[in-house]
Amino acid sequence: MLDFVLKGRAQGIFIGLGLGGKEVGFPPELFSDVFAEARRQDLHVVAHAGETEGPPSVWGAIRSLQAERIGHGVRAIEDDQLVKHLSQTQIPLEVSPYSNYHLNIVSPDQPHPIRTLMDRGVYVTVNTDDPPMFSTDLTSEYVLLAGQGFSWDELWQLNLNALEASFLSDEVKAIYRAEWQTFASQQIEAEIALNNRCFELE
Repeated sequence: MLDFVLKGRAQGIFIGLGLGGKEVGFPPELFSDVFAEARRQDLHVVAHAGETEGPPSVWGAIRSLQAERIGHGVRAIEDDQLVKHLSQTQIPLEVSPYSNYHLNIVSPDQPHPIRTLMDRGVYVTVNTDDPPMFSTDLTSEYVLLAGQGFSWDELWQLNLNALEASFLSDEVKAIYRAEWQTFASQQIEAEIALNNRCFELE
């Protein structure tokens, strides 16, 4: 797979190497040599960890693979030292709420732990995992969190987190950041205008 990715990079297709699939029976440590070579070749590296397996999976992705982002990672919440480390290093977690509920990683009658992770300073983003499999899209993920009490400002920050955690260049990020800020300002102005109109009608 690494050879395939390197050939694809030469054609402008790939920028990094990721680890996905089953966590059980396939710990990150098995792939440390491959990821070391990927980093030596200046590829970005990301890893799926801390979903069906617990904190050791996330530690492995960090220590053995030096992953720049962690896919899922929600079970990091089970290890206070790991949560502290993630908060200090700001390694982004790609959190997928609907997926976690469908796979019973999080009990359906419990709020999603993304709130606790955020409150403890962990860098989190909102993602869809596999939209066809879990019948979701990014809007649905945000609506789910809004239903659990997340404010507009909190959801907007999660959106900004995704931009900053991406592997886009600083120049491209700046362009999107400006566009998004314009959009946010327009939404605030529209809400103020609507509130004023409602007040007049009353």
